[in-house]
Amino acid sequence: MIVAQEALKKSILPGLHDPGISINISYAGSIGMSLVQMEQELLHGLERESYVQKARQQRLPYLLGRLSAKELLQARIGGPLKNIPIIATKRGPFCPLAPDFFINISHSGDFGAACLSSMPTGIDIETMRPRSSALTSFTLHGEESDLLRSWDDSYRAVIGWSMKEACHKALRTEESFCPRSYTISRKHDLFFVERDSVCWHVAVAATGGIFLSLAQPYDR
Repeated sequence: MIVAQEALKKSILPGLHDPGISINISYAGSIGMSLVQMEQELLHGLERESYVQKARQQRLPYLLGRLSAKELLQARIGGPLKNIPIIATKRGPFCPLAPDFFINISHSGDFGAACLSSMPTGIDIETMRPRSSALTSFTLHGEESDLLRSWDDSYRAVIGWSMKEACHKALRTEESFCPRSYTISRKHDLFFVERDSVCWHVAVAATGGIFLSLAQPYDR
């Protein structure tokens, strides 16, 4: 699984606008800690109140996302992971110890992912699993499925969802996510997503049973 994670990173980072961006992926099967141990190692006092309010099935995904983000922050600012607070705000995760960095977090199944950047960046991770056919009409405009022809029909809707979700998170808005308010375009092998004249370059990679999308602003 570590090989698959490294392959994702190598395939998704080239060509993005922020050369300093870093991404990290955590997999529950390779951590070697129980849920209780993860809580002890990861949670800052500022995070505990919101954490204990989560349903039990939401706790591991939350911790996987936090682990991914805190390891990136630790590489920049040092210190134990539990001493690095990540606060959930209406406009996305924020670390008061690293206020100049944009943090974005995602999780799906047994995976967590995060990115750290000097500009607003969105990340989304999705597991490769069957989805309802209704997801296609909810997510994609008619022509967008053909733009995603590099992937099998059964995965196009979730890839489109992931690309648009990454852009929505990069936008750092308080609005609810509505995938059809975003439009995918393609130029050669590059993907772009637009909403209200705002455009993002979206890099997409798939391996090891997961899809990963990373979105950064694109100045046409």
